[in-house]
Amino acid sequence: MVNELGIAKQTTFEGKVNYSEVGDITPDGYFANLSLRESFGVSVLEASSCGKPVIVSNAQGIERSFIPGKTGIPVGN
Repeated sequence: MVNELGIAKQTTFEGKVNYSEVGDITPDGYFANLSLRESFGVSVLEASSCGKPVIVSNAQGIERSFIPGKTGIPVGN
């Protein structure tokens, strides 16, 4: 999809990141969590605590871990 959108050079899929490294990942970037299911969204809170704007799915559980339009942007149906 990133190739189709022409954003492959600007996009990095980090995968699992150690807690101590969260703040070092893409210092000028965004954090995206597009899970289909979440129990709470701890990774969203961790990214927010490092000052990362978050883009999140509308999965149940994530909605409690960000403030729409202020700390994150929800996407999905």
